[in-house]
Amino acid sequence: MLIARYILLLNLCLISPYSFSLEGHISFDQSRTDKSWSLLDSFNNSFDKNNNNSTELLLFNDKYGFKFNQSDFSLDLLRTTEPKEVNLRAKSYISEIYYFINQDSAISLMFKDQKADDQFIQCYTFSSFTIGSCDDATINITNSDEKYNSLGNNLMKIKGQNEEFQLKFTKNNNSFFSDQIILYIGASKNTFDWITPIEEIQSGFLYNLTINGQKLGDLIQTELSRLPQRDLFYIYKLGISINKEYELNNFMNFFYNADFVALTSKKYDQINKFQNSNIKLETGLNFFYENFDLSIYGILYKNNILGYEDIAFNQRSEHHFDKKFGNLGLKLQYNF
Repeated sequence: MLIARYILLLNLCLISPYSFSLEGHISFDQSRTDKSWSLLDSFNNSFDKNNNNSTELLLFNDKYGFKFNQSDFSLDLLRTTEPKEVNLRAKSYISEIYYFINQDSAISLMFKDQKADDQFIQCYTFSSFTIGSCDDATINITNSDEKYNSLGNNLMKIKGQNEEFQLKFTKNNNSFFSDQIILYIGASKNTFDWITPIEEIQSGFLYNLTINGQKLGDLIQTELSRLPQRDLFYIYKLGISINKEYELNNFMNFFYNADFVALTSKKYDQINKFQNSNIKLETGLNFFYENFDLSIYGILYKNNILGYEDIAFNQRSEHHFDKKFGNLGLKLQYNF
């Protein structure tokens, strides 16, 4: 977040001498996904709902531009075994500075800072054996070591965050298939950590306790190996976006934004196959009156939100990132 503030200060310094000629917009955007939608027939059975709310400010003049976006991302899962409820909450801050080469071309640098709220898990089921302090628990395990004090009555805590840079080139071409093409290259640094006293079970009675023909210690180690890795890893991105609007009448446009991104990882310990690309297609109707725009849209992803919401990707979730995902959204924008 500190870097984002420096970028904000730099942009204000660059733009302020030209503030008398500033243009831009402010927008409010909300998108949602629900498990009842037929779009998600191929998605995992534990998915419940997803919400994404964002606010954006864009300022620009003849030479420079600045965009700031703040968003709240949430993802809820409902499972049949503990943990029965898994909730991811993350907040993002995006700062982007533009330099306009001419009326039709620009280069920009984007920085994204994303941090998740700490996830607390009260119980965890290993085969048919549940450890924790919930009503379904077979046994509760605690540890007097100070590093576990932050757990309270919980069995596990998971935290995560990432930082991302992107360099972009934007070209307005006003052809039949596209009004604008954006080429970008970027990298995200992803950091996860977790603590739980059950990782201390490496020998003794509990470790050797047999459940359905398997040692509890082996079951625990298998599940711990599926938690997010503690060592940082990188996701590198190379992408192209194509944006187009078609005027239908004096107050309505049809639009689409198609994005293709090639992906590769570094220092990531994959369990399943890491998908090396993703496609995002956004399409909808834009209604406009004077300085206001109202957009109703849908978004479809080929490989879930891989490459777009990196906070959601790790060893614990990667087996879901080869399936389709989608959102429906509403956006209100004021132009000035």
